[in-house]
Amino acid sequence: MNLISIAWKNIVSQGGKKTLNVILLASGLAIINIILLVDFQIKEKLENHAGKVDLVIGAKGSPLQLILSGIYHIDFPTGNINLKEVQQLIEHPYVQNSVPLAMGDSYNGFRIIGTNHNYLKFYDLPLAEGVIWKKEFEAIAGSNAARVLNLKTGDVFYSSHGLTPGGNVHADKFKLTGVLKPSGTASDNIILTALETIWHLHEHSDQQNIQSTEEREITALLIKYKTPLAVAIFPQTVNNIGALQAASPALETARLYALIGSGFDLIKAFGVLIILLAGFSVFIVLYSSLSERKTEIAILRTMGASASKIFLLILSEGIIITSIGTSLGLLLSHLILQGAGIFLSLSSISLTGIVFIPQELMVLAFGIIVGIAASVIPAMQAYRTNISTILAKV
Repeated sequence: MNLISIAWKNIVSQGGKKTLNVILLASGLAIINIILLVDFQIKEKLENHAGKVDLVIGAKGSPLQLILSGIYHIDFPTGNINLKEVQQLIEHPYVQNSVPLAMGDSYNGFRIIGTNHNYLKFYDLPLAEGVIWKKEFEAIAGSNAARVLNLKTGDVFYSSHGLTPGGNVHADKFKLTGVLKPSGTASDNIILTALETIWHLHEHSDQQNIQSTEEREITALLIKYKTPLAVAIFPQTVNNIGALQAASPALETARLYALIGSGFDLIKAFGVLIILLAGFSVFIVLYSSLSERKTEIAILRTMGASASKIFLLILSEGIIITSIGTSLGLLLSHLILQGAGIFLSLSSISLTGIVFIPQELMVLAFGIIVGIAASVIPAMQAYRTNISTILAKV
């Protein structure tokens, strides 16, 4: 006697009732798995980009805002700082490497960042095509920025004032000289050019060109330490300089992740609630169907099926239902996330459903455990069925 075959036929014969169980379970598991996948990818991206920077120096304000604008390019800067004021910090014995950033312009929503060639070495960003800029108003684009904006090497474009679409368009023309390889970091979503380009754009027409380094301004300075001792000493050195602020990417990213994580936990709790509801519905369906199946169970017993096999039959039905729902939920979560990733790729956000994490095995196990738990009581009830009493009534 093939218990799995019989269990499957029973499930098919009650398709309508069992379909609802599968849908509920798949929905709950899909919600949980989507959150796990998004959580994993966001954390990975945060660590990948911030991990290369030990400190961000900028104008006084919110440290988190400084990190978001200076590293992830997703918030407004806290202001500008004088280049001469940070020159002593660039040359500090605790500093191994530094990268200046100047902001204030964008192209169709993608930020244009003024920096130097050291930025590419700092983040280890190779070119996919073309060459690095060599003079003012030459630029290279991140992979996602180039794709969304449909920019190719040799194309020209005009920037607009401000970091969001709709600003005044400048008369100066940019030329794209190269495109970066995908890096999975915030650099995929920006356009890089020389510092002098940004300074030129922001010089007022009624003033003389500002040539003195003393009057130049940057938005942020990225720092890489030479020694671990700098962690305890260097930030305080920066904060003691009047207009400057030091922000630690490690600390601020942890804060940001904690804020995001609390929202994710709430959504995961909602998913667990749906799964438990699905498990309860499996229990109700199996338990309520026993009265309709008493004759079937009695006949199986007379054909040689032991009470333990009847127990396993009912248990198998619950496990099959939840296994289908669990598998469908995992598949659905990847398909939904991949679709969302394609849609969001039109912006500066990148997610993918083509990623698998160890926690998914726990999700799979959780779904099956719910199925077993929901099936035990109905299976025990079937196990205790008195076949002589049932057959006497037939």
